[in-house]
Amino acid sequence: MLSSIGQDGSPDGTNQPEVRGTPMAETHDALTYNRVAKAFHWTIALLIAVMFVLGWTMDSESRTESHLTAVDFHMTLGLVIMVLVVLRLIWRLGNPPPPLPDHMSRMERRAAGLAHATLYALTFAIPAAGLIMVLYEGSADLFFGLIDLRGKPLGSEDVAELFSEIHMWLGWALVLVLVGHISAALGHHFFLKDGLLYRMLPALSRTRRA
Repeated sequence: MLSSIGQDGSPDGTNQPEVRGTPMAETHDALTYNRVAKAFHWTIALLIAVMFVLGWTMDSESRTESHLTAVDFHMTLGLVIMVLVVLRLIWRLGNPPPPLPDHMSRMERRAAGLAHATLYALTFAIPAAGLIMVLYEGSADLFFGLIDLRGKPLGSEDVAELFSEIHMWLGWALVLVLVGHISAALGHHFFLKDGLLYRMLPALSRTRRA
């Protein structure tokens, strides 16, 4: 996820400012995600964290105003995440990710690609399942009342219950994949020390050049 760290060889041991457009700058930029990709990554990551907090703290039996506001916020953020994932994939088509470190084996590269594909799929599928659930149970109230479909169920409550289960289990699956994803990134950073983590950090990747 991030580019490697290195010293520029200056006599005083400090990194000298680098002029944009030089071969070193161009090489570094080729090894890091661009600003748009980083913005998508960290925005979606933040929203997912908020979604998990809301999802695990909401009491499904409560009907207080604060609970209903939390449910509305949870559903609305789900739709926002779905849109962001689609936009992120569209951007990725025209802006492929930087190459992985040369030392990674073919199997490791395939595992990394599979992990990223799974993350995209789960990040979209979880709110999609939740949306189907609330549409079928007639409890959808999105964007704080702008789209109010409460009392207008699409069909059987059995379908709503099915997608409620799917929503929950996909959420747990995402937790497992995220644990693996974060563990791999930290392993590359602290043990392999190949600079992979710096490909996605928004600030350090521009100040600590390879």
